[in-house]
Amino acid sequence: MLTRKTTLLLVFVLLLLVAFAILFFIAPAVQIALATPTPRSTLAAPTPPLVPTEHAVVTIPLIARVSINTAEYSGMAWYGDNLILLPQYPNRFGIGDGALLSIPKADLLAFLDGKTTSPLIPRYVPLSAPGLTQRVPGFEGFESIGFIGDDVFMTIEAKPGTMMGNLVKGKIASDLSRIQLDATTLLQIPPQAAISNFSDEAMVVAGNKLLTMYEANGAGANPQPVAHVFDQSAQARGFTDGHFLHLTVRPRPVKFVGLLQHGEIPAVDVFIEIQSHQPPFAARRVHHTKEPVL
Repeated sequence: MLTRKTTLLLVFVLLLLVAFAILFFIAPAVQIALATPTPRSTLAAPTPPLVPTEHAVVTIPLIARVSINTAEYSGMAWYGDNLILLPQYPNRFGIGDGALLSIPKADLLAFLDGKTTSPLIPRYVPLSAPGLTQRVPGFEGFESIGFIGDDVFMTIEAKPGTMMGNLVKGKIASDLSRIQLDATTLLQIPPQAAISNFSDEAMVVAGNKLLTMYEANGAGANPQPVAHVFDQSAQARGFTDGHFLHLTVRPRPVKFVGLLQHGEIPAVDVFIEIQSHQPPFAARRVHHTKEPVL
């Protein structure tokens, strides 16, 4: 039988062993567990869908000689801090091949900020396009414009029998003294539907690429719309080699209006019903929507 002294000695030894185990094994493991952060998911949070804010339309008046109905402005684009307006028929302004018009951003902001209420006075940007209309049978005017640096690009609508779109490249002088188009750069853009008076009438610049888009997109008009892609040399990188971009659109036709951050392209669908053919015209907006489509 163990004596009382021996029993106490054994209990003491067991307590020492337990303390040793806690000190050298259990405690370090607990410290490691506490120091190791809980793994988090490496999956990126989904990007919330873009919901553009629609603002009230603000009418910015231009002086009378450039605000006539026959101006038929069909496109606009920023060149630096100047908004360039493209008439469908530039020869209705200026002399020779005509002119585009330029409005400084500062003038637009001054009007929007209420610093002026006077009609804005655009500046003429003379256009030189020797031999261009002769190279485009059935020429029906310019439809859209875009800039990459000092390179300018325009689409042209034509009906040489059936509808045909065209793309032409040129240069703009940095002082806005001239736009020179090179007729030898013309490229044809076949229409995506057999609809009279419809062609690629919208242009978006994305980096050093151009995207041109057909005027009618959606079920019943153009159920599988694509954007035609061109590089800065105005060489086709889309419909000739099959690397075009498919567009996702609503059932109604849409008009593409620019490029936003993250690559979204907003589209505007506006149908205006003219209720009177005598001035003053009475117009009723039937449908208007703005939504990202890419």
